[in-house]
Amino acid sequence: MTDWGSALGLHWAYRHADRLCGTVVLEIIRPFPTWDDAANGDAQDLFKAFRIPEAGPRLLLEDNLFLKMVLPRGIVWQLKSEEQAYYESSFPDVDSREPVYRRPNELPIEGQPGDVYDIVTR
Repeated sequence: MTDWGSALGLHWAYRHADRLCGTVVLEIIRPFPTWDDAANGDAQDLFKAFRIPEAGPRLLLEDNLFLKMVLPRGIVWQLKSEEQAYYESSFPDVDSREPVYRRPNELPIEGQPGDVYDIVTR
């Protein structure tokens, strides 16, 4: 399991421990007790904006800011234009970007969202 799949996989494992022999976890999404633990500066401001009902949908669904700005800044190397285009091709329009909207809004930060935070802190 890795990244966001870790939260889903570990939750499944928690509910179905009798069906497992073991797990391999490479990198996890962990709960962040405070916003300062999650991000700082401009990144914190941006991720907070993603959670504002009046701003988040526009930034993530219409402006596609996660793929156009957060993704390229969140990796070690600079994406080539064809690599960036490949990522964006999976989410070509507003209707296809619901997962891109939900992902940053479901990061467990300061107890929110409550259901996700509860699951990953068990």
